[in-house]
This record gives sequence, structure tokens and C-alpha cells, in this order.
Amino acid sequence: DNGVYHSNIRSEVLHRDEVNDIDGKPVIGEHKHYFGMPYTKDGRICAKELINLKLFKRFNSDYPKLMQKKGWDVDEMAVYDVEEAAKDPEYKGRMRAEHDRKRKAHGLESKEYKENQRIAKAVKEAEERTEARVRKEYEDRERQKAEQQAREQQEQQQQEESQSETETKYNFDDDTSLLELDRQVNGDREQREREQEARDQRAREKAAKAGREQSESYAKKGFNWNAEDEVAKAIAFATKSYNNGDKGLGE
Repeated sequence: DNGVYHSNIRSEVLHRDEVNDIDGKPVIGEHKHYFGMPYTKDGRICAKELINLKLFKRFNSDYPKLMQKKGWDVDEMAVYDVEEAAKDPEYKGRMRAEHDRKRKAHGLESKEYKENQRIAKAVKEAEERTEARVRKEYEDRERQKAEQQAREQQEQQQQEESQSETETKYNFDDDTSLLELDRQVNGDREQREREQEARDQRAREKAAKAGREQSESYAKKGFNWNAEDEVAKAIAFATKSYNNGDKGLGE
């Protein structure tokens, strides 16, 4: 109206916070926000004289046509003619009924819509927390089960290794083990026999020496006694006693 709306604009801001999907590709939808003051032609501030049903009628009638000229497939919008409604009560009633029908079919009041959104958000957050808790409990149980199975497998493996070592050590059915055991036992016995023979030989040599010395002493005194024979008999008796288990008498 003679430039009153344009003169009331104090600032404008270009926004890039909306993205549209065009042919599968994201495209930023640029749009402007205008800020102004509702000054009338005579300089008064009066919003109701500027922002009212007449202004919305112009929006609803002019905006689709302007977009169609620019190549956009925009449908015509329903226009509520305030002046016609003031003259024709039947028109006013018909438009009111149509408005109520569309509002019931297409949506809710803003407060009810926001409240439903708040409830839906709270329910979703509660479900996410519950799902996260249940998932964590399940993962903890599975981890504990896996750790328990690993411990049991390790213990079973250790038992099997210990049993295998025992069977290997005491497996007398194995010819190699029997031969090795026989070799060790016989080797120990032979070693003991050789040591015993060496001791016996030293004892015989010592006894024979003592017998010769004793015989020589008796011969000098005029006695005819063979000490070596007597010592040999004593050694034979001691060896027999030792072998029969009387180690004290044998020694």
C-alpha cells in the first residue's frame, strides 16, 4: 500500500538452515527473515491495521500466482474474503465450517501439538535409556559367560596336560619306558654290586695283610698257625651273614 510495508522493514537476514532433497541430492534452501515496525501511513504504530485478515488474503491469493510464474508447481490457496463475509452471512458460515473441517483433518492446535511432541520425545528418551540398560546388562552377562567358559577351558586344559605328563611318566606299557626303567634299575644294582665288590676286595686285602703279619709273628715264636686261612674263614662268615640280612654281624 503505497510502500508502507517496505518502509516499515528495518532489517533482513538470509538463512541457510534448511536443506531440501532434490533428485536425491541435498540442496540448501536459502530464505530471508524480515524485521519491521507496524507504522501506518500517518505515522502511527498500529499492528491491527496492517497485519490482519486483509494482509493474509493478499498472501493467499498473490503468493501462489507469483510462485507459479517462477515455475513452481504450487496449488491455489483458499482465500477468506473479509469484505464478502461481512456482506454475506451464508458465505461466512460456509467458510467457517470449511475452516473447522480442515483444521480437524490436517492437524491440532499448536499447544496440543507441542504437548504431544514433548510427550513423544520423553517416551522416546525413556525407551532409549531402557534399551541401553537392557543392552548393557545383556553384554555384561555374555562377557561373564565367556570369561567363565574361558576359565573352565583353561582349567580343563591344565588338567589334561597334568594327566598327560603323569601318564607319560608312569606309562609302563610303553616299551621305551620299560627299557629305560630296566636300564636304570639294573644300572643302580650293578653300581651297588661293584661298590660292594670293591669294599670286599679292600677288606680281603687288609685281612690277608694282617694274616701274613700275624703268621710271621707266630712263626718267629715257634708256632705253626696259618692266620691267612683263619682270616679267610672269618671273611666268608661275615659276607654270608651280611647277605642274609644280619648287617651288624656282617660288618
